[in-house]
Amino acid sequence: MGCTPALSTRDAWLGHCALDIGRPRFHARLLEGIHAALRADHFSHLSYDPQGRICHAAAASVCDQPLIDSTTRLYVDQLYKRDPNYPLVCDGAAAATAPGAGLRLLWMSPTSIGDSEYRRVLFDEPGFTDKVSLLGQWGDRRCYLNFYFSRAPLDMGRAAGLLEQYGSTLMGLAHRH
Repeated sequence: MGCTPALSTRDAWLGHCALDIGRPRFHARLLEGIHAALRADHFSHLSYDPQGRICHAAAASVCDQPLIDSTTRLYVDQLYKRDPNYPLVCDGAAAATAPGAGLRLLWMSPTSIGDSEYRRVLFDEPGFTDKVSLLGQWGDRRCYLNFYFSRAPLDMGRAAGLLEQYGSTLMGLAHRH
């Protein structure tokens, strides 16, 4: 007699989120779940064409939507080519930790950013302490899914484990929605 194992406490958010698929609360539940599991406060999804230009941008926050909207708009309108990960977005040639098939896990701390204006405007002023990103291909587009931390410290081991397990799903959901 076989039993399906129950979702672990770490996975419980996913079950709650799945219950809301197709309902108006789905997106909010997904963001709340990612926040509970990963401790990220803000999210952005960017899609780049083969020439490295942004063709889609969306942002969401569990605590300050106007902040992530304005920060994402500034990034898209003025600073995206100055992102230290931009060469990866354009060619994907540099090595990075692969959390799943075709995805790269990238980590950025403000202290690792040499461009002082970029760091000030996109990390220091909004209060972002860390950023973990997934970079992957979706059709002919490069997709960049960013998780920003501002209230809780980043636990990179936890983030790597969660994004290795759920990264492809999260990338698909972000690209679709």
